[in-house]
Amino acid sequence: MTDIINGLRTCAGELASTAPASPEKAAVLRGVFVALLTGAFLLSHFLTPVGDDLLLHGSHIILRKLFLIPVILAAIWFGVRGACITAAVITVFYAPHMMVHWDAWPGENINQTAQLATLWAIAILGGLLANREKRAIQAIAHCHEGTLIALVTALDARERDTQLHSLRVRAYAVLLG
Repeated sequence: MTDIINGLRTCAGELASTAPASPEKAAVLRGVFVALLTGAFLLSHFLTPVGDDLLLHGSHIILRKLFLIPVILAAIWFGVRGACITAAVITVFYAPHMMVHWDAWPGENINQTAQLATLWAIAILGGLLANREKRAIQAIAHCHEGTLIALVTALDARERDTQLHSLRVRAYAVLLG
């Protein structure tokens, strides 16, 4: 019996060493990705010249609309806080750019201001919805855990030979990851 337990522990140790990145490392990688994406969109937007050329102006507008992507990703991965931080970074860099060109096209000023308002609305609403979904998933997982424990307890009460065996199997499964 101890050989089996030691074998399971060894197996669990090997799996842990080849397991995917920890949640903390994954969060850092996601944060770096959001930051790089935000920087790439901002830089591309700032470097795209604006003039009478319709293609360049259209590219400039499309790049501005792409600011929504890092905000949505931050909302999904980090909730309201991450989405608002991303929206704040974009606002801090984009608002001065917007003010420098304020007199160029008055009709475009309304569109640019609305873009920032939309960015913040998506950050807040997207973050709230992502937080709500995460809480719902946690509640469902908790309910499933309770259901499994109830079923295991019923099985263990019925079968005296397997009493507590299912809970030991669960503990080993948790060790294995």
